[in-house]
This record gives sequence, structure tokens and C-alpha cells, in this order.
Amino acid sequence: MVLIGAGISRVLCHLLGYFYPAYQTFKAVQGNDEMIYTQWLTYWIVNTYFTVFELIGDNFVSQWFPLYYEAKVALLVWLLTPQFMGA
Repeated sequence: MVLIGAGISRVLCHLLGYFYPAYQTFKAVQGNDEMIYTQWLTYWIVNTYFTVFELIGDNFVSQWFPLYYEAKVALLVWLLTPQFMGA
């Protein structure tokens, strides 16, 4: 069962996972709020580990977990949403 395809998921993950956080990180570095800066630093660390894991096991994991791509997009949304302080 797949709600969104792998191609759409990859595009969403790149948009949500790199472009928006890069802009917000740039704003955090320019500002003086240490809490926001720490949150984005944590985000990039988690994102890096996730990317390394993906490079190694993306095809294997996506075959064994039917909603893997949907869960990946949901995790990124949780990490990015300031109300949840996910990162």
C-alpha cells in the first residue's frame, strides 16, 4: 500500500528537508536567538544521520515497510514544525 509514490516522496523530502531548513538556518545564524540556532543545528545533525541511513538501506527498508515514504515525509514535517520542537 502506497499513498504517495517514491518519486513524489523524494521531491517532497528534498523540498522539506533541505530548501526550507537552509533558509531558516540562514535566518537563525543572522539573528541572535540561541534557542532557534540550537534547534536548527539539531535538525541538521538528525537529517545527516537520516541521509546516511537512507544511502545504505533505502531500497531495503522501503520494500519491507509499506508506508515508509509517507512516514519519512511525516518525520520531516514533525522535525520542521516549530510548534512541536521536533529538532
